Amino acid sequence: MGRRLLALNELNVTRDVMYFKYVLKSKEDDEEIAYDIFFTSWDEKGLVLQLNFSDPTRISNGKQEDKIFVQIHNTDLFVSAKNGLRL
Repeated sequence: MGRRLLALNELNVTRDVMYFKYVLKSKEDDEEIAYDIFFTSWDEKGLVLQLNFSDPTRISNGKQEDKIFVQIHNTDLFVSAKNGLRL
């Protein structure tokens, strides 16, 4: 029995591909910010993610821009179509 490939909408960003942490630079509590992450596209030219915040009015309210930290779980998922090199 072979492996079944997942469709883009079946992938869970944080479970299957990357660790993702949104860090506020305002006085808001980071732990209270709720969001969902979805892939909108992924091809040889790039990856586009969509973040849906439960309360977007709490995002980027400080004088400093918020930050996003990403750690890739499996670099084999990111291979250059041009030269075959991994991330």
